[in-house]
Amino acid sequence: MKMTKEQIIKINEKCKNGFKFDVESFIYHGERGLKKRVFLDPEKKSYIEVCLYYNTSYYCFEKQVKIMLSISNKFTKDKSTGLYCSSGLGEYIELEEIGDCKRLTIEKLIKLTDSKAVVEAIDKVLSKENLKIA
Repeated sequence: MKMTKEQIIKINEKCKNGFKFDVESFIYHGERGLKKRVFLDPEKKSYIEVCLYYNTSYYCFEKQVKIMLSISNKFTKDKSTGLYCSSGLGEYIELEEIGDCKRLTIEKLIKLTDSKAVVEAIDKVLSKENLKIA
């Protein structure tokens, strides 16, 4: 499965609310998903990562496909190394169950970047963790 730079640019232009094509996940796992970083301070010392992706599982020999939203725990920049680190898994929220689907398009995920459900889920996690967007 190949992806050109032009295709990635077109996908990113269609995304809303800061979501972009997750190039890293595509390179390492062959998965098409969308990701964005939400910085929690103006100096960009901490952020959470929000991902939209398809999750495929099997239950009683039946393929089940779901659209998932994952929200990472807070990443914090280490003062000595300048690298960001996090602990824990964060939250995983099922947005939609779409059953057995033969063609899982990135277009379905792009439509969700502007959805009320995604915005509310992010806000809920931020308020639960007592975090604010910069």
